[in-house]
Amino acid sequence: MLNEFNCQIILYYSLSEKEFAKKFHEELKWDKRIISDINTKSIRELGALLSNCDIFVGNEGGPRHLAQAIDIPSFSIFSPGSSKKDWLSRDNKRHEGIEPKDILSDKTYDSLSYEERYRLITPDIILEKVKEKMELVPKYIEKK
Repeated sequence: MLNEFNCQIILYYSLSEKEFAKKFHEELKWDKRIISDINTKSIRELGALLSNCDIFVGNEGGPRHLAQAIDIPSFSIFSPGSSKKDWLSRDNKRHEGIEPKDILSDKTYDSLSYEERYRLITPDIILEKVKEKMELVPKYIEKK
């Protein structure tokens, strides 16, 4: 992804996610195109940060709502306990998301644990969706 789109990735995380984010960055050999040490002190600072981004990819939550409010193309990952239908505007190609039920909605889904449901959303699925979303970013459209 980094090479294909000549991009940078900002890892924005909560305090409880810090260890995971740092480990992720480390596994990518501390690539300088990945930024994992940005902190914002207010929603205004987070809005300013997001306004400089081409796309938002992340979990359903406050930063995603802010990205959508300032119309940054977004792709959100909804946990098994969150409903995409309840939290995401419909019929808007700029702001889409995925939930485990998008992948497996039959009776088998109900027999899975919360973690098993979450794991239905694989990195490959996310990358495929992000590539589709990049089609909405003008500077990447021009390169084709």
